[in-house]
Amino acid sequence: MAKGKKKKAKKKDVEEVEKNAATLNRILKLYEHYSSEQRGVTCPDVVKHFRTQIDEGESLQKTFVRPFVQSIIDTELSTLKEFSVWGLCMNLLDCVELGRYLKLPMITIQSLYLRDCAIQPDSLEKLSPFGDDGCIALCLNLIHNRTITSLSLTYCDISALCGQYLSRLLLNTAISEIYLDGNQLGCQGALALIKDLLHDCEKFTIEKLDKLRIDEEMKAQEEKKKKKSDEPPPVGPFVSKIHLFDNEIDHLQRDGLIKIREVIEAYARLIEISEELEELDLDENVIGNVCGNMILEALKNRKKRQQSNTVR
Repeated sequence: MAKGKKKKAKKKDVEEVEKNAATLNRILKLYEHYSSEQRGVTCPDVVKHFRTQIDEGESLQKTFVRPFVQSIIDTELSTLKEFSVWGLCMNLLDCVELGRYLKLPMITIQSLYLRDCAIQPDSLEKLSPFGDDGCIALCLNLIHNRTITSLSLTYCDISALCGQYLSRLLLNTAISEIYLDGNQLGCQGALALIKDLLHDCEKFTIEKLDKLRIDEEMKAQEEKKKKKSDEPPPVGPFVSKIHLFDNEIDHLQRDGLIKIREVIEAYARLIEISEELEELDLDENVIGNVCGNMILEALKNRKKRQQSNTVR
């Protein structure tokens, strides 16, 4: 049999290759310049990667080292598929520089990875805050979502105003884990976050007791149908994790003692009756000994309730 003819490789657009090469050369020169200016050395892997991309006429596919953020800014590179920093400590100035790039108009980054970078809270605040407006917009756009099960908005400069919007997400979506560490929800926002959730749990508890009583009387033998594995996660409220580390939940405000007691009473009750709740992080909030004892008693009551249900 005659061998089939090989297809000719498509020629790359000359203009595009030249444009990519010029961009990469400029970034590389600036990277070397800023590394020298900051009394650092260039990473051989980065330089090698750039040289390879230039020689092959390819556009930049992957960036994985911190020091050349300034180079990208000066080059006005508007689109990155992936920006990764692995195993390098990022200080305050590094985060400020990266944050400055992310905030530039018409900037598109598909993936941003900062792994094992030892970023401190103060530095992270310079990188990630988007405030109440950003949080409210996010909540409004997620209200009909049925697939997201975890939401992290740590150190995003969120105030008490967002409590009610986040509460709606917990009630109407499949989100079961929410991480809000390092914000300023305060007593008002923390209470608003779970107020409707607590009401729903109270209602569920009453309905469950009624159902148990009816089931015992009727001695129903039918088993509940098993849900298919391909079904989307159940819509809330099924909240298992609430993290409110360092959120200004304290008495340092007007009527602070009354407000913080009201907040802790609500969370204590949620601990007692919620079957889904597994984690509640209130660390670095000055709640005091009295409120701390309320949490302790709630945990004891929760244990008794669980033991009672087991016996039944």
